[in-house]
Amino acid sequence: MSASPGVAVQKGVTWKSILIIALLIASLSLFAALPLSFFFSGNMGDWFGNIPLNLIPPPDEPPPIDFDQWQIPDIVPPDWLDNLPDMDLPDWLQDYLGNLPSDWAGELPASDIPWWLIAGALGYLLLGGDLPGGGGVDDGVGGLPGMGGALGNGLGPFGTPGTAIWVDADQPWRYWRLRAYDFFEGTTWLVQGNSTSAYTPDNTLGTDYSVIMQILISQQGYGNLPLPHLWDKSMIRSGLQVFDQYGGAPVNLTWNLIEDEYDVVHWNASVGIPGIYYIMYTVTYDNSVDLPTIESNVYWDSPLNFVADPGDGHDYLQMPDLSNASYAAVRADMQSIATNSALTSMNTYEVAQAVMEYFKTQWWWTPFRTQDPTRDFDPSFLINNGYGASQDFASNYVMYLRNLNISSRLVWGGLGYQIDPNMALLGNYINLTHSHFWAEVWIPNGTGAGEGNWVQFDPNPFPETMWQQDFSSSLHEFIPIDVRRNDTRVETSHYTMLCDASVPYDTPQIRGTDSFNLTGSFLRDGAPIMTTWLNEAVFYDYMDITDNINLGTSSGTLAGISFDATSLTGPHRFNASFHAVVNETIVTCNGTTDVMIESLNPHLIKRGPLSSFTIVANISDQVTGNPIPDVELIGFVVDVEQELIDNSGHQLTDANGKVTSIYSVPSIAPVGVYNVTMNFTGAFTVNYPDPIPDMNVMVPGCASTSQNETVTVIADILTSRQIMPVHWCFHGHIPSVSGGI
Repeated sequence: MSASPGVAVQKGVTWKSILIIALLIASLSLFAALPLSFFFSGNMGDWFGNIPLNLIPPPDEPPPIDFDQWQIPDIVPPDWLDNLPDMDLPDWLQDYLGNLPSDWAGELPASDIPWWLIAGALGYLLLGGDLPGGGGVDDGVGGLPGMGGALGNGLGPFGTPGTAIWVDADQPWRYWRLRAYDFFEGTTWLVQGNSTSAYTPDNTLGTDYSVIMQILISQQGYGNLPLPHLWDKSMIRSGLQVFDQYGGAPVNLTWNLIEDEYDVVHWNASVGIPGIYYIMYTVTYDNSVDLPTIESNVYWDSPLNFVADPGDGHDYLQMPDLSNASYAAVRADMQSIATNSALTSMNTYEVAQAVMEYFKTQWWWTPFRTQDPTRDFDPSFLINNGYGASQDFASNYVMYLRNLNISSRLVWGGLGYQIDPNMALLGNYINLTHSHFWAEVWIPNGTGAGEGNWVQFDPNPFPETMWQQDFSSSLHEFIPIDVRRNDTRVETSHYTMLCDASVPYDTPQIRGTDSFNLTGSFLRDGAPIMTTWLNEAVFYDYMDITDNINLGTSSGTLAGISFDATSLTGPHRFNASFHAVVNETIVTCNGTTDVMIESLNPHLIKRGPLSSFTIVANISDQVTGNPIPDVELIGFVVDVEQELIDNSGHQLTDANGKVTSIYSVPSIAPVGVYNVTMNFTGAFTVNYPDPIPDMNVMVPGCASTSQNETVTVIADILTSRQIMPVHWCFHGHIPSVSGGI
């Protein structure tokens, strides 16, 4: 990639400069070798802890990394930085570096490095104050971008061991709010209001939660950090305490609490000694403010007929410039919603629910995706890709509502699902491991300014189950996590598809003879619906995923389905879908198979683990000739009626029905010539991505055996003329064949 016009970039020097910054700000580790875009996603959390159960398009993967080339030595030699490989730089980084002096070699200014940059290191190497959480408030002293930079870049409490948040697990499960954003210029969300005032602790009666924050401060400095709190505003009790990493009173640290224009309380501090600090406080919420009361008092008219003003002086109807041709699909989609006749008879609450339902059913949700370093939010990502992370759903949802005259704003915060066993001495605490974006919608109860309430809406279509590592176990196995947890203070709905077949999955259907039915059922919060909020009738699209065939569309059951001469033998995955809400079932096609050994090499082999022979085999449908994937072919020695054990472990055939297996002969095996085959037992595997359990289907009539190939076994070293009785043990019981050397 070439440099931007007018920007002179020397690739080697540029990478040297970047890595000098990294070395200075990060306690450099493996993360330094990863692409920056890897870290910023609205749902970064633990990269390996967010695996969706339902079938979603695979997320963009980070480019391959040559760890040998980029390995950071334990002791950096003086000339190490001068010998880095030349690499093309992305335009956004070239633009930034083009503003540096041509002879810049990594020198930093004499003034202190802001420690929000240190704590937020590697989320983006070069943080901007406009990133979520990083666009802090003016503390009246120096106005550094807030310490929120440590939280807003996919790391912070959501991915680094240095900074973490734990919340009380003994109270009802909640969404934890950090910041609200009112201005969207098309690439990132900003906070327009920067004024603050001293915060007075709140003693309103409510439901109290304990919060513990661990903050890693790598260098002295000052700034402010938003304190996690609950809807509908920050209500921090008196008695907030700060401790150093040894549990004592901090030295050279002063702090106070300030409140911004969006009812967010910040810990505003000046730190003289770097290190780990703990903030402990109690937060509550006002029980008198609840969703049923707000919904029952909503102003009756459609928001298309009037504008409800929250009355705080901010513009919650502002829209980014979408005139570029790349946003044509977004404009058209927003217009189709705005002209839907169903909205004219709905109040603001109902319109927000209808649009939320549209978002939850139109696109796939993924817990992570690669981020474009030039933009935190892309209005066209959902429509262009068909899926998105929480920042895509929440950002576009707010934009769509604003297009309907509904004041709304983006909210950033955190979620957690597991009790942290390491906190057991202090009580039951959930670690907030997942960064998350949702929305707040102004629900009016009148037409005057300030008449109404902000209400949380989450348009993200969480799957029914996700998988996360179990950190209460030393093995860290993957366990299912219920992410559709009920926070009674967040307006959301969950949509599920059921797909049932009229025949059992393990009862093979005969081609051209047997027939079966498929029935879909679309559920909103567990109840079947036939029409959406936007008056769209529910029709189910049915598909044979295995053979990639669209079977048809129906408002209910699709009857009379049968396999034909082109259908692949074995289990077939069938699904029913309504837009992006989908589920599947299995029906099995009976048939016969052919197994063939393509090659066996070498034919002459010494016994023992240091010598081996390789078999390449394939399996196909005997009728159609099509390859059969995801089945195991087992090596078998005819002469001793024993299975061979693949040195590579159990393997399944690939998409071409092929598998390569490597076998060794036991050291005590008799010498001689043996006949070897590859066998298929009729056991099919419906292969799902790990850690989702695979489905096994046994079809005895599909079993088959390949042709014989021969292997000659010779002794490695002849050491004795004595005949010793030995047994060739492959897999299973000991055979009755013996021999000697």
